[in-house]
Amino acid sequence: GMVELEYHAHLVGDVNDGTARHVYVLDIGDKANVRAGLTVHVGRGSWSSWPPHKFETKTMLAPIKPQFGELFAYVTRPAGGWGIQTITTNNEASIEFLSDREIKDIPLSSHPVVAAPGIQLAYFWVYTSGDVRQTEKFTKEGRI
Repeated sequence: GMVELEYHAHLVGDVNDGTARHVYVLDIGDKANVRAGLTVHVGRGSWSSWPPHKFETKTMLAPIKPQFGELFAYVTRPAGGWGIQTITTNNEASIEFLSDREIKDIPLSSHPVVAAPGIQLAYFWVYTSGDVRQTEKFTKEGRI
């Protein structure tokens, strides 16, 4: 049979500056060390994940870093679209191209993503952390 998932929906960002997006966070429970959700850019050629998430910035600056892993699975409209993602850790920075239906392993980092002009971008994300306090991007009231 089908499994029904509970989720919290958030409208984040601003339509006027190209950052508006819908974020759907699966309700896995407060004690879980994993979070998953879907981010859907409202416009075409828009961007997300900037400024960096507070928990990621705090963890990157910590002397001892917990185990952390994050995957992004990108989908574009129209199909075959692309975008760019910057990855900035404490030690290095890179610019990566992303394409429709691609999956990337994202390190603990600042990682803004922007869709190409005329492309609408969405990505499913899932991440785990050895520290449960670091797995809560959103509360019921919004982004933390």
